[in-house]
Amino acid sequence: MQAYKDLLVKFVDLNRSILGSNLVGVYLHGSFVMDCFNPGESDLDLLIVVENVIQDDVKKRYMDMVVRLNIC
Repeated sequence: MQAYKDLLVKFVDLNRSILGSNLVGVYLHGSFVMDCFNPGESDLDLLIVVENVIQDDVKKRYMDMVVRLNIC
């Protein structure tokens, strides 16, 4: 479970780096929060909230980050 927690911390840090002050919050929900997460079968459900529309260049950097972390 610690590996998943570490991944979440890294993901939040990267969101802050890419989205800056536009980031309102990163919210974890689903099985991980409900304490029924099953490594190898469950996924991590995250909701990313931003204040303003994200520009295309930021979207590209964001998707590159997600792919690098293999979260898709």
